[in-house]
Amino acid sequence: MPHLHATMEAVMPRLRSTERKFAKDPQQADAYSSEIQKLVQSGAIRRLSSEEREGGFELRQWASNIPAVINHLPPEARSDGFELWLAHEKTDVQESTLGLSWNCPADVLTYRHRPMDHGAPTMRIIYKVLASQYDPLGYILPYTTRAKVLVQQLWNKQHSWDDTKLPQALVQSWNEWESQLQFLHKISFPRSYVPASVDQTRSITDLHVFSDASESAYGAVAYLRTEDQQGKIHLSFVLVRSRVAPKRVLSIPRLELCAAVIDAQLKTQLQKELTLPLRHTVLWTDSTTVLSWIQSESCYFKVFVGTRVAEIHELTNTTAWRYVDSAQNPADDLTRGKTLKDLAKPNRWSHGPPFLLLSSENWPANPTECPKIDKSEFKKSAFCGVVAVNRQFGSEYKSWTELVKAIAQELHGAAGESGEPTANTYQTAETFILQKVQSESFHEELQRLRSGKPLQHNSSLFTLTPEYDTSTNLIRVGGR
Repeated sequence: MPHLHATMEAVMPRLRSTERKFAKDPQQADAYSSEIQKLVQSGAIRRLSSEEREGGFELRQWASNIPAVINHLPPEARSDGFELWLAHEKTDVQESTLGLSWNCPADVLTYRHRPMDHGAPTMRIIYKVLASQYDPLGYILPYTTRAKVLVQQLWNKQHSWDDTKLPQALVQSWNEWESQLQFLHKISFPRSYVPASVDQTRSITDLHVFSDASESAYGAVAYLRTEDQQGKIHLSFVLVRSRVAPKRVLSIPRLELCAAVIDAQLKTQLQKELTLPLRHTVLWTDSTTVLSWIQSESCYFKVFVGTRVAEIHELTNTTAWRYVDSAQNPADDLTRGKTLKDLAKPNRWSHGPPFLLLSSENWPANPTECPKIDKSEFKKSAFCGVVAVNRQFGSEYKSWTELVKAIAQELHGAAGESGEPTANTYQTAETFILQKVQSESFHEELQRLRSGKPLQHNSSLFTLTPEYDTSTNLIRVGGR
């Protein structure tokens, strides 16, 4: 039924007037009053303003799954199908709603099959047939995704729009897919998230979003879990998003991560769009690798993984993510594909995974063992440091003679003597050089020997039985 916004003050007088018309039929009046009150409280209806009426915007073709809601309207304002239902001439009333068909008595949405006559399949015809399958909620994506994968494979063969010489194997797969469209009208799902008997204002609602990926496609599917005032659990399908895997081959963990991104995006969209108060939101994946990535900092990973992990962190809380095995993951149906005959039957895709009907203690538990970390996705570590190299004493001289001569010249000049250095000066220079080298190479051993302590057993001089010569301040070893 269309939404007509107005203030409560404008609506209530009209409602009271309608109630008086049903005074002769208390049972029908009670049902009508109860349903109208619910619609008013939820803001689902309002009166047309005077400006709208003067402008000719009088809404017609009204329909409802509850006759009492619009029984007070004149027949010309109600839809033709609804009139047939009221006259008990037809019980299978189908109203066009958002591109789908709404069965008012059963309050379910169904799909329309629009047969197309065409010749040999071409890319143009295949696109036309595929685009004609209107699916606003993605309920039949397990079926249509199979066709999208076929289209991607056809484009890989570089065919023109009207080329009839397509690969025979792909044409056969397409014909098998298209032949199933005759069963499209058998697909149906409830319009309402919960039965009419459930009071949503007293119920507890949680959102559960599942993701999965395969080599050909990935995506996510969302369900609402409602617990009514009696403690009974109701599961309802909400929305699906999927993507065909890119041409560039990606690893399964990377595709699973892409599915987790859609999971997070779908959760964010539904939290904004749903008017129902949500107690908890739970995000499910069957990839332990993705779970480990989500629990890590995005800065540790390479660009592909890092950017997607960062987006997931921005959109979700890491504590909301849980593990579900593939056998219980409804998103697995999305990536594996299903026929329309399978979708027409009650299954976990339409009704949600059975374990959600149980208490949270009985849901799949997160793995206790940490998965093996795929180190290929981590950034390569790099060390950046400064190395200081100390030049060894005397390394700038080519020979021992040059070194001794240079030191002797320095000692001779420092003493303020003129002429060439004497033999004693050269001997003093040699002693100075040996003291300098021993101080640099055996500093710890020199300190211990000076103080009369024995050398440590791990010293390279220990086996040589060194001694300290106090006359020259040098370490000497025994020998002839």
